[in-house]
Amino acid sequence: MATSCQFVTFYSYKGGVGRTLALANVAWAAALDGKKVVIIDFDLEAPGISSILPFQETMRQFYDDCNQARKNGGLFELILYYQRHQIVPAIPKYFSCHTIKHERFKDNGCITIIPAGKEDKNYRKKLQSFNWAEFYENKKMNGRNFFLKFRDTIINQFDQPDLVCIDSRTGLTDIGGICTILLPDILVVLTGMNTQNLTGTKVIIDSIKKHSEHRKK
Repeated sequence: MATSCQFVTFYSYKGGVGRTLALANVAWAAALDGKKVVIIDFDLEAPGISSILPFQETMRQFYDDCNQARKNGGLFELILYYQRHQIVPAIPKYFSCHTIKHERFKDNGCITIIPAGKEDKNYRKKLQSFNWAEFYENKKMNGRNFFLKFRDTIINQFDQPDLVCIDSRTGLTDIGGICTILLPDILVVLTGMNTQNLTGTKVIIDSIKKHSEHRKK
C-alpha cells in the first residue's frame, strides 16, 4: 500500500552501545516535530524500552493501572495469538499499547509503545520454548505470512504513523532477519569500537547485504 510511513530498525551486535537510547531520542525528536511514532520492542529476551527516560514513569503508571490487567500482553503474546488462530486481532484493543502525548509535541505528535510482552512469571519459559524456525517456516502456522503483513497491520491499526521504530535483539538470533531485513526501510547499526564488536557487526552487515534482495517489497 502507498504510505509515507518509514520503518526504522535499530540494531547492535552486542548490548551496551546505546541502541535503545538512540531509538528513544529519534522517536522523541520526531514527536516534537509533530510526527506520529510507533515503537515496537522486538528485544523479546531483554526488553528495554520501558526503562528509558522519558518513557519510564509513564510506562510504570501504565502497567500499574488495574484496567490493564485484562490486557493480553505485548508483541510476543500477539505472535502466540496468531499461532493459535491465524488472524491478527485489533492490537490497540486487545494488547498492551501505550500512547504518550506531551505538551511540547507539535500538532498530532505522539509516541505509541508496543512492549515486548507480559514479562510475568511464565513469560521467560514460554519465550525459551518457542520454536521460531518452525513458526516461520511451517505452512500450517504460517508465521512468515504474519511478518510479511506486519507492516501493513501496524500502518492500518495505528492510524497511518509517520515513523515506526523497532528495537531489535542483539547478536545472531532466529528473529534477527525479521528485524533487519524483512521489516525495515532503514537499518541503523550501532557498535562499540573494539575488535569483537566490529568483527561481529561486519558479519551481520555482510549477511544483510547478501539476503536483502529477498525481502518482499
